[in-house]
Amino acid sequence: VVADGGYILTNHHVVGNEGSKIEVRLPGGKKTVSGRVICRDEKLDAAVVKIDVPAGVTLKPLALVGDRTMNRGERVAAFGFPL
Repeated sequence: VVADGGYILTNHHVVGNEGSKIEVRLPGGKKTVSGRVICRDEKLDAAVVKIDVPAGVTLKPLALVGDRTMNRGERVAAFGFPL
């Protein structure tokens, strides 16, 4: 989850075309919700999926940082590029 409102960043190769409907498994693995692909880029192998967040479910967006120096011991995530 990268933004409030149920916007999820994923890979292009795991989703269909824009407007395609998909099922998204929420954290904990027990509940799935419907989502749809709202944009995608084949060259970057990136896509954004929008889900309607069910009542009572809180999704915390990933904290993304801009250009700054990372300190030793900070948690980081690396997003791959297939090419």
